[in-house]
Amino acid sequence: MNRAELISELKRIKTFAETSKANRFLHNPIRYLISIIYSRVLPSLGDFTFKTSVKTFWGQNIHIVLPASIDIYLSGGKTHDSEIRLAIFLVNELKNDSCFLDIGAHYGYFTMLASHLLEAGKVYSIEPSTKTYQVLETNCKDLGNVDLFHCALTDSDEKIEFYEFPTYYSEYNTFELEQYSNQKWYDKGKIIKHVIEGKKGDTLIQSLDVIPRVVKIDVEGAEYAVLKGLRSFISTNSPLIVMEFAASYRGNINHKKAHQLLQDWGYKPFYIDSSGEVNRIESDMDTYLNIIELDSDNIVYKK
Repeated sequence: MNRAELISELKRIKTFAETSKANRFLHNPIRYLISIIYSRVLPSLGDFTFKTSVKTFWGQNIHIVLPASIDIYLSGGKTHDSEIRLAIFLVNELKNDSCFLDIGAHYGYFTMLASHLLEAGKVYSIEPSTKTYQVLETNCKDLGNVDLFHCALTDSDEKIEFYEFPTYYSEYNTFELEQYSNQKWYDKGKIIKHVIEGKKGDTLIQSLDVIPRVVKIDVEGAEYAVLKGLRSFISTNSPLIVMEFAASYRGNINHKKAHQLLQDWGYKPFYIDSSGEVNRIESDMDTYLNIIELDSDNIVYKK
């Protein structure tokens, strides 16, 4: 599937995301009913999971665990507007021989997409969650241009405490737990604490002897620590950085600190439009999110 076809498929996913619940049901009644059961009924009863695989919009099978990744289960792709625009951006931006660093890969959706795009390139994918990493490993076991790392990128080469939520909330797994204390879902289910390997990004990149062209950071409140650990690499190479920025009510103190740090290093923030092009953000970030009426967005930082 060429890049124009990939973008056409992403536009299909956008249409699916914006359609009515009735149309989503008609698209695939059985999967829709299963998704309702796993996302709305079972989370209140416990951490019930359903392992399955579905075909992505680029034609590759991806293993997921419901009730996480319901959108991929129903449509073959992530359906949040920010994720669709990010996917289009990567399709446009990553060259065949690019190097892509995916920090906070979850089940590997963007890792696998980048792998598909980089015929002569390389993907380095980091995921600290033990349960999530097992799924990521399954998804990438036959991808020759993907290297996986089960650790947390941070600002020191020391072990850290990492917290995992029930499967439905697994995309919020973090080592910055307090940011979620005011969220309605915070007390739903058992939170598991692990002690895992922490690694500075500079240490990892130096050991690999690579220069990633694009660095994606989706680490649920650990952005500032990740960037501090990448200080030497960033100052020397000025890669494109794609970082999730969350709204204030989600506890975005570390997002703001990371945003300011990048500005101190000479970076400017850009939003991704519907065609995958980047445009300068002139307002402060909270105002920007209010304008677009989203609780988070993937922001491109470049010099």
